[in-house]
Amino acid sequence: MRNLRSGVTCGIYVLKDSFKSETFSGFCLYDEQFSIIYVNNSNAESRQIFTLFHELMYLLFRTSGVDKVSDDYISTLTSEERRIEVYCNEFAGTFLVPDEDFLASVKNKEIDDGTIGSLAKTYSVSREVILRKHLDQKRITKGFYEKKVEEWSRQARASSSGGGDYYQTQIAYLGRAYIDLALKNYYQNKIDIVQLGEYLNVKTKNISKFEDKFFSLGNDY
Repeated sequence: MRNLRSGVTCGIYVLKDSFKSETFSGFCLYDEQFSIIYVNNSNAESRQIFTLFHELMYLLFRTSGVDKVSDDYISTLTSEERRIEVYCNEFAGTFLVPDEDFLASVKNKEIDDGTIGSLAKTYSVSREVILRKHLDQKRITKGFYEKKVEEWSRQARASSSGGGDYYQTQIAYLGRAYIDLALKNYYQNKIDIVQLGEYLNVKTKNISKFEDKFFSLGNDY
């Protein structure tokens, strides 16, 4: 679960990509046969894990949903939408950080960056999830929660950098099953090279390079 790569689990297609907007952590689309969870790969892996379970709960409600970085929008939802969103947040938080174990872990401890970071590492979640647990248990105020989340967001934006291998990144985003299917359809003349390029997010002149990278990685991606 910690290596979030495209794939299929229990009939749910899980995909990831780098969203153009930093506002969204992910979303899901419910369908009786083809439900999808899409995760923003720009976020830290721990946040991606939270988003995955958050969206999974939406699908269990048999509805589509969105996970945003900020909770400000919750107050604008209808009562039923708000109920589901709050429950999805609680489900993901409780599943990843069980309440009883968390209470024992924070007993007699100060709430500061050091202890929050240590707990986040212990549970393999983001610092925001740990902070949210403190908020839900009324150990901090909503103002303190929002201030710290914004502070961490600024730090993440400042430390982020571009670069990397584009083909390798696309292979990780799309997943081997999807790419295998696209290539199979191309070589069976079911789609043309232009369509293949669109499916793989690669210019047609670079498809051969993409294939070379894909096959060189074997089952690593």
